[in-house]
Amino acid sequence: MSNELILGSVRIKSDDFRFFEKKKDNLWKAVSELDSRILEVLELYSENDNLDLLIDSKDDLFLRGSLSPNPEASVCGARVMVLPNGDKLARAGFSLFAKDLKFNFDDEEKLWDVCYTNASGLKTYLYTENKVHLEQDKKLRLVDKFEEYYLTILETCEKKIKSTSCGVVDLALYIMLNTYIRVGNIEYFHRFNHKGLTTLQKKDVVIASNILTFSYTGKDGVPQITSKKFPGFFITKFEKLIEDKSSEDFIFTNKNGNCIHSDDFSKFLFNLTGEHFYPHIIRSHYADMTCRDFLKTHRAATHEEVDAVFMKIAENLGHKKYNKKTDTWDVNFAVTLKNYIHPIYSERMINLYKSN
Repeated sequence: MSNELILGSVRIKSDDFRFFEKKKDNLWKAVSELDSRILEVLELYSENDNLDLLIDSKDDLFLRGSLSPNPEASVCGARVMVLPNGDKLARAGFSLFAKDLKFNFDDEEKLWDVCYTNASGLKTYLYTENKVHLEQDKKLRLVDKFEEYYLTILETCEKKIKSTSCGVVDLALYIMLNTYIRVGNIEYFHRFNHKGLTTLQKKDVVIASNILTFSYTGKDGVPQITSKKFPGFFITKFEKLIEDKSSEDFIFTNKNGNCIHSDDFSKFLFNLTGEHFYPHIIRSHYADMTCRDFLKTHRAATHEEVDAVFMKIAENLGHKKYNKKTDTWDVNFAVTLKNYIHPIYSERMINLYKSN
């Protein structure tokens, strides 16, 4: 795993707890001692005899996670999924390199368990498995807030694309609003060639009769093919965006030639709404609103009808599971139900056929 990191990446050695920087493919050099912030975290795990939980299971020479080279110095790599006492986090996890990393040891049920400042400068709160409902409720409130602004966001995107001031972020956000493709991660692109919207290359898209088809390897190595018809005014601007690019060039880049970042979407949304939205909320909004609309029109439904809705959402979000028997990636809504659709909707939908 460590050999796949780009030169200049920093990791923590598991035997002496020092920062090591990657100098060559198989050469790591000690560069400094750990700062007090990370040492305090390691001490918490040591006091609970759980230091082994921090070791990277794919490369035990190092602890989990890494830091990319400056100027981005972004957090990447494997996340820590357990608290110092061994309690499992519901999902996501955190990096030892996370900024302002804090643990909450108060037993009060309504409090978060882990907090840190994310790349957008906002706080991320994580919960243990027995508090996952708190995280779900928080996201639902955010989805409801996003729904209030959804049409305004969509219409503003369209107006900007039609104008002479159309920018790269306008085009990318419009695609995301219509296809729900997740944001990319430049580190995952370099290490695994796994892509998202912001790391797509010109070779990953085909335009035919105003239909854009994106074919690429997405998160976790899942093959993705997404097709969507777009209005002519968008196609005109999109074709102009990519006309001078080579097949290997990234589609969405800033003036410095670097891939745009999730922060660029968050800034767009904040300037428009005054609310802090991360772009991933678009995917959750689509999932929840699809279920809500189904419930509005169905007082009863069959098992097959409900599953069809879940499958449709999973397909549009790119949720698949590898089938060893057939050697295929099949649409699967397990992750969709667990991480995207709030139980207030999914449980009501399931009850539509259970109550019959």
